[in-house]
Amino acid sequence: MLGNSHSTRLYNDWTSNDSSSGSGSMERLEFTISPSGLVTEKVTGVTGPSCKIVTEEINKMLGEVLEVEETSEMYEETVTETNVVEDKGTW
Repeated sequence: MLGNSHSTRLYNDWTSNDSSSGSGSMERLEFTISPSGLVTEKVTGVTGPSCKIVTEEINKMLGEVLEVEETSEMYEETVTETNVVEDKGTW
């Protein structure tokens, strides 16, 4: 049972290889559970709208989402740079 005077925080950190959430970035989900049972969820390390994908399944299990507050990371874009080198076969 949770204590009456303070919240409990749960963390899950992992490194993602999924390009939709930022190549190799550290993603963090932080859940704060109040004594009344209200769960607050915070996502960091995920750029753009991919945070909605990251939290979709867990939100279904937790119940009704009462409020969504988007952070500045929601409006960031992931930039991917690709370099192509042509091998001419001679040195």
